[in-house]
Amino acid sequence: MALSSPARRLLIGSRDLPAFEQQLKRHKDVLVTSDPSELVEGAFSRHFDLVLVSTDMVEISGFELMKKLQSSFERVPVVFCSVDRVHVLARTIASMQSMIATDWEPIVAELLAPRATPQATTSETTDDDEIRKRVLEASFREREQLLARSLSTSEVAQLLKVSRQTPHDRASQKTLLAIQDKNQLRFPPWQFDANGANGVVAGLPEVLQALAIGPLSQARWLTTPTRVFENRSPLEILKSGEIDRVVREARGVGATAG
Repeated sequence: MALSSPARRLLIGSRDLPAFEQQLKRHKDVLVTSDPSELVEGAFSRHFDLVLVSTDMVEISGFELMKKLQSSFERVPVVFCSVDRVHVLARTIASMQSMIATDWEPIVAELLAPRATPQATTSETTDDDEIRKRVLEASFREREQLLARSLSTSEVAQLLKVSRQTPHDRASQKTLLAIQDKNQLRFPPWQFDANGANGVVAGLPEVLQALAIGPLSQARWLTTPTRVFENRSPLEILKSGEIDRVVREARGVGATAG
């Protein structure tokens, strides 16, 4: 396992994922392994934000594997779950080509949450559909919350002392982050900085231009703490002046393996 490469986000350990392994390989931030030694090495490497281990790995490799993985908890969260739930996660990620690290969080939460009516879902297809529905609903709630806190084009123009057209132009040039809301643009306020060039956080335009993902995923990635940045968000790292470091990481977000 090439652990010297840029940090991967999600490590999946399972003995039975052949149907999804090739599909998952296109996601730069996912690694699937059926090798217990590789799984333990990955858990201790600090290269992952989450390690998911299916029960078949423990059943075949014994509880010694579980004890080794549990000892890595301080470095990275390790979650044990059933084989069918790992399969659902694998299928969901494989079908979402633009998925980035922070997009997995609601999916994993749904997978691990207790089911109110376990007997209600009996087929894998129903599980998939239900999880997709819940993730979609969570994404829309997140979008609504972000829009509610964001600034209008007029407010941005007034803030930056520019014309009403300028925020539109800068959003098109990817030097401002804007979320489309019907026929209007909304701008998250945390990107603005009175001390920054052109009124934004220093380095933000370079990061936006490097991120090959949609605006909502950009906002999520920029504001979500990650182990890559010592449990700080990329935005915090930008504000600390480490622009090149954030740009380098941003270039790999959303990229797919060849």
